[in-house]
Amino acid sequence: MQNWGREQRRRLQCLKNQIVERHREKLNAVTPGQ
Repeated sequence: MQNWGREQRRRLQCLKNQIVERHREKLNAVTPGQ
């Protein structure tokens, strides 16, 4: 079961990264000056 928990955590981290990347893209689109 430990491996399963580790896999779940890794997937959550991947999802978080994707969300952060999208958020950054939106922010960049709103403020292209930066």
